[in-house]
Amino acid sequence: MRSPILSIFLISFVFLVSCTSTIDKKMNIEDFDEVKSQIKTNSEYSEMEKAYLIDNISSDLMSSAVELALQGKEVPAMSITFKDRINELTAEFKDKRDKLVEAKKNNKKLSDLITLTDAKTFATDKYNGSLSLTVEFDNKFKKAIHYVVVEYKYIDDYDSKYFEETTKITDQVAKSFDGQVVLGVRHQYDKVSSFIWKKVPTSARKSLKDELGEEVANRKVERDFLMKGLKIETKLIVFKNKTEIAFEEIDWKYLDKNDK
Repeated sequence: MRSPILSIFLISFVFLVSCTSTIDKKMNIEDFDEVKSQIKTNSEYSEMEKAYLIDNISSDLMSSAVELALQGKEVPAMSITFKDRINELTAEFKDKRDKLVEAKKNNKKLSDLITLTDAKTFATDKYNGSLSLTVEFDNKFKKAIHYVVVEYKYIDDYDSKYFEETTKITDQVAKSFDGQVVLGVRHQYDKVSSFIWKKVPTSARKSLKDELGEEVANRKVERDFLMKGLKIETKLIVFKNKTEIAFEEIDWKYLDKNDK
């Protein structure tokens, strides 16, 4: 009679061999569910990594199956094993994640470099105007900055964008890129000059003028309007040693929002 301990050992051994042999098989649709189950229960993978592995293996198998089906052929196993493909995808996932995490850090540094603190406009006529932006720089970089490229735009409460422009700020203007700097940007025959002439309020209501005085009241309504919708962002930093950091759009569903 077989002992209970021996029976348990044999069952465990058979299960282990079964799992191992499935992973070592050439990739095929029939064994995918079992491999998917093993990936889901593997604690070495993060949830995002599991999703990345499963989605890509599924895509590999489906692409191969569809292509052969359209040719009227049977779908054989692929030339690569599940194990080898998982190893490839794991390395691929780590490489891409690390690069995007680094980009996320750089984006934060770019965002923190500049803050808009005040704004004024000047209009000669509907075709000529100037925008004065007072910004506060907070330079935490250990390298000297040569110039930065910033984007400034106006977006209202309804997400309507009136303009979106870029300008270069050099070390001749911003010096060490630390502290307050006033930027003056002239515009002619464009969306910004039109916006300044048509949209920016320059006269307050009578009750506010009576309360604050005409000059202060007029300045208040203009500033409140500008500061409500004006956005300024650093898109590129070029250092004096010729290295640079550029803002990078990050849109990857496998990057956890807590990754940093």
